[in-house]
Amino acid sequence: MARGNNVYRSLACFCVLLLTGIAQGLQVDDELLIEVVENGTVDAVEFDCPYTIEEEDLGLAVKWFFRDNPVPLYQWIAGHGPSHLGLFSDRIDLAYESSDDPDHKHSGLRLLNPTTDMSGDYRCQASTFDVELEIPRKLVVYSKPSNVEIWTKEEGEDSVRVFCKVRDIYPEPEVTFHMMSEDENDRAKLEGVDVVKSWDDNLYHAMVEVLVKEEELDGPTHFECEVTIPHTEVFVTNKTHYEPRAKVGAGKDDMISGSEAHSAMAVVVSLAFLAIWRF
Repeated sequence: MARGNNVYRSLACFCVLLLTGIAQGLQVDDELLIEVVENGTVDAVEFDCPYTIEEEDLGLAVKWFFRDNPVPLYQWIAGHGPSHLGLFSDRIDLAYESSDDPDHKHSGLRLLNPTTDMSGDYRCQASTFDVELEIPRKLVVYSKPSNVEIWTKEEGEDSVRVFCKVRDIYPEPEVTFHMMSEDENDRAKLEGVDVVKSWDDNLYHAMVEVLVKEEELDGPTHFECEVTIPHTEVFVTNKTHYEPRAKVGAGKDDMISGSEAHSAMAVVVSLAFLAIWRF
């Protein structure tokens, strides 16, 4: 949050400088960019720092920051070579040239072999002797779940508990439950879900469960676990089938009632034959 406030303060200061005529030509050219890649699938990802500068702007310097770290990852001062200053020093391409324009030649950031630990908010800080701008960027390096498992467990005489286990996923997933009839025409989201998430080896794991009353089920039911990752197209589901016990009990009662009716009819027929025989 502190970083976000700094961005807004920098932009606000820039607007004030424009109004007072102090800022010469340094301007932001576009808005927040989100780059999304799957872990281990690309050799590099590039971010540009989209500012405009005029000839009268002197002392151009560009720095790149990661998350809330006050120490920049990368720095380039116009007229000099670029340098990395800390985190990811072995994953930053110092030979990368984002433009032929000498005012933008090394302003971009090129990250090599991006992995999940490199996911997060980045910001480019472009400054001259007169003004400073911060431009936000976001990198999402995602990892699909290795397994999504769903099962049910009867609880008490009138309820069923539905479980879903999600393993080895990044970043933090969104997990929801749905239930539907066998023909899947009445899909409905289940509320009151309990979620327990854990973190291990730079990956998330989640155990999700919900209690459902069997009286809410209209016959045989499919329960579905749906897993998504924000800002990505990842969409993984798994289903399990459940037969409500209440329906089975009702069927038995119907069978008993039918047997009783059949026995009563047999007695009536027997009495009728006995009366005819005596006559």
